[in-house]
Amino acid sequence: MKRILLACHKPLAGDPRFPTTKPRGGETTVGGIRDYLAQYWPVSAMVRGHDNFSEHIGQMEDVVLTWGVAASEAMDACLIRDVPYIMMVRWWRNVAPLPPGDLMKRDLDQSFIEDHKKLFTSAAAVITNNLYAVEVLKRWYGIEALVSYVAIFGAPKPGGDPKGPIIFVTDNKGVRGPETIRGIARLIPEREFVVINAFEEYSEPNISATPYQRDMDSIYRQASILINPIYDHDGCGTGRVMMEAMRYGVPVVGTDRAGLMETGGVSVLRNATPEDWAATILKILSDYTGFQTEARDSFARHDAKAELDVYVNQINRLMK
Repeated sequence: MKRILLACHKPLAGDPRFPTTKPRGGETTVGGIRDYLAQYWPVSAMVRGHDNFSEHIGQMEDVVLTWGVAASEAMDACLIRDVPYIMMVRWWRNVAPLPPGDLMKRDLDQSFIEDHKKLFTSAAAVITNNLYAVEVLKRWYGIEALVSYVAIFGAPKPGGDPKGPIIFVTDNKGVRGPETIRGIARLIPEREFVVINAFEEYSEPNISATPYQRDMDSIYRQASILINPIYDHDGCGTGRVMMEAMRYGVPVVGTDRAGLMETGGVSVLRNATPEDWAATILKILSDYTGFQTEARDSFARHDAKAELDVYVNQINRLMK
């Protein structure tokens, strides 16, 4: 019996062994990949720190999918047992040291590359979720990666209120995120801003901050614009929140990284000032119906099944 093993660094959404866990976007997305693959093969999930990878991997004709902190441990077990694994680039620290910056321009960190190259060159396939990351992996590790964007099934939903708050998803404390948010809010004092998954405290009267929100549906229904990513967060793919927001007809603005230009949305340059961000926001608000239509059209072009079949096709190839 052939099976799929997911070697995870955190519990996935829907894992009955961890009923109190509150999975975030990445664990929700990979949970969806697990459920899709389960239509074709038995699928099990192992969690680093809870399961012994070397005891599980290789007991059957496995294919392993792994990423993040768990990847090195899973790779070691796979190479010992001659089990093929797919490297899922979902955690940028597998690729480059912080801060990521523009990884197509910054100097290559040869020491980091030597320490991490085996993760990529030993993999039977490498799958990321944007074209920018494909080019980064080619430049840093000399490999050819595949693309599978975040898959979200279902019809468009009503949402997007031109008078609603402008939403930031995380403020990237320690880099330029908080100061940029403050600058934008001061330039547009008449608008309400909400920072979700905030690490910083804000004294500005038109900024409110909240911890991480698992259920974003009510937020998308009321939001006018989603801003993500901000700065120094090139990311290893297209954020789930981008696709979710566009499903609700909420225009998305972000730096020209993380797949935004590939999936629909409005981008600003990576070195954008608060004035640049504010001008872009006001441009969207001045033609909200038009930008909302673009967001909905972007989601309509999204083919969740085709994205997940990238994994199916690779697994079929490895199981022949």
